[in-house]
Amino acid sequence: MSGQGKGETPLPATLIAANPAFQSSTSKSLSNLVPLLFIQSTRKFFNYLLTLRMAKLLVLIVSGKEAREKAVAGLVFAANSMKFGWAEKVEIIFFGPSEDLLVEDEEFRNLVLSQLGEYKPLACKFVADMKGYADKLDFTRLEYIGELVNRLIDEGFTPMVF
Repeated sequence: MSGQGKGETPLPATLIAANPAFQSSTSKSLSNLVPLLFIQSTRKFFNYLLTLRMAKLLVLIVSGKEAREKAVAGLVFAANSMKFGWAEKVEIIFFGPSEDLLVEDEEFRNLVLSQLGEYKPLACKFVADMKGYADKLDFTRLEYIGELVNRLIDEGFTPMVF
């Protein structure tokens, strides 16, 4: 597939080849790249390129009631990263105000459960114990988060905070 079919999103190589600047007289020396661009425009090769450097993501969801949309965005991004293989590995941590949201907002809690399936996200044990949430967060893995975040970053996880 070229990425130009009906309903398809053009792939980056297709856009480069269609760019008039690429075809200009000053860019004639680039014409030897056309075979590479053709290869890159196949979905199979494009997906292969994505697997060469798969990121490990650490999604920290810290937003609470005042920024619920940010928490939802982080959740959906993390769930899709797992579902569609956008990352080699994904860890999700609910921390601080987002733990209040998990306990107090049933709609958000149900969204978490439906988006993550069998995956159990992490939640901060210190916050859960301090606020008496431990029994209400039984669908999470309660752990002390400070050292864990540092260890995951040392292991090559890229932190993303929502």
